[in-house]
Amino acid sequence: PAAPVMPALRPPLNPNGPVSGLTLTFGAADVHAKLGAPAAITLEAEHASDLFSLPVKIRWDASLLKLESAVPGAFVAQDGRHIPNPAVIHNDIGEATITLSRLPGASGVTGSGPLAVFHFLPLRKGTGKITISEAEAKNSRLEHIEASRPEIGVTVE
Repeated sequence: PAAPVMPALRPPLNPNGPVSGLTLTFGAADVHAKLGAPAAITLEAEHASDLFSLPVKIRWDASLLKLESAVPGAFVAQDGRHIPNPAVIHNDIGEATITLSRLPGASGVTGSGPLAVFHFLPLRKGTGKITISEAEAKNSRLEHIEASRPEIGVTVE
């Protein structure tokens, strides 16, 4: 009988080896806010390697919180070689998108630090969550980097 034919191996997605993941976290375990008082929540990167671009979608309970602004953190902008992209905020549905990215030709950033700061205004007393529902990280070669999608509990008193 003829020898079995072995299937061809597919090349890896990244010919330079695997791209390590990106851990995203919120700066606190949970948020405790006072009704009517602004609350700043920081999204942080841990152990990033060559992070070049990161579009992030954040979701929250629109009856509990209003997002006033979302601004890039110091980590992506550390050398001034980033693109200032305004956040697109939809308070009616509790969703916003902000794209954190470096200038073309700039290297990605490596290390840990604040990626974005979200400024919320509590609207009523209660509890809820803030979730990163999408995070599509890429390195300076525009290769996909797996990224976690954290969530944080919110209590408004």
